[in-house]
Amino acid sequence: MSDWQRLLRDAVILFTLAIVVLLGASSFFTAWTGTAVSVRPYVEEDAFRRVLLVDDAGHEERWLPADAIESAGLPVDATGIPARTQPEGAPRISKSRFTLHFVVATATGSTTHPTTSPQSLGLATLALLVGAALRNMVVGGAPWAWRSAPLVLPEPRPVAGRPVDVRRPPPQKTPPPRRRGRRNG
Repeated sequence: MSDWQRLLRDAVILFTLAIVVLLGASSFFTAWTGTAVSVRPYVEEDAFRRVLLVDDAGHEERWLPADAIESAGLPVDATGIPARTQPEGAPRISKSRFTLHFVVATATGSTTHPTTSPQSLGLATLALLVGAALRNMVVGGAPWAWRSAPLVLPEPRPVAGRPVDVRRPPPQKTPPPRRRGRRNG
């Protein structure tokens, strides 16, 4: 397999991973429904609000876009505990599994809002870049090296009793060096 074929295969895998991250961050694989009864305290500049949804099974909190629930006039509740009775005209919010939108149904009509956001797209892009850097480090040895690096192996360590290289004959024993000068004795 050539470098280009490996690169194409790895790019398809990384783009598939990024799409799965985007869908997961956009709540594509989940379904939920409930009546919105209150929101947590927020700052006016926040793009999302934490909304308390109540249904027959219990309650849960969801982060929803501010423009989707501002017109509902929900009360602000710091405790996050649902009231015993649901307010009159509270909007019904639902999201089906395998969709990228949720529906806010009020007495005056229903509106559809996307679950995708710039944050989920940024998360998918980050997953793609980190995956590409990891792939390049494994294949090329550096985050920017997309081609295979030449494999450099260290020299083998000699084992006692075995020659280092079988192609080369073992070294010959050399006689000890001659001493110069007088010998005592």
